[in-house]
Amino acid sequence: MTPTAKISGCFVNPTNPANAQASSKLATAAAESLGLKLQVFNVSKEDDFETAFASLAKQHADGLVIRSDSFYVMRQELLAAATIRHSMPAAFTVGRIRCRGWIDEL
Repeated sequence: MTPTAKISGCFVNPTNPANAQASSKLATAAAESLGLKLQVFNVSKEDDFETAFASLAKQHADGLVIRSDSFYVMRQELLAAATIRHSMPAAFTVGRIRCRGWIDEL
């Protein structure tokens, strides 16, 4: 997130309801404590990625949090590439990200 952020997005997987609900609550509480407007996106298919990123761009979102879920772990390279393609600062809570030689431990 950037210091001047006002709007943030959060991806949760609705096919994992317990995790999605907990993730939504945590992200909402964190956003509220920082004075951010949060848009939660239910993303459970690869086709949802571009739709969600387009919506984030339309809202002029300043960043994105991608919560831990096995669906996202298995598609972390696609997500990392999408954040780069859309110039979207992102925080991944899915462990280790590997994308074209870039490795970051989260």
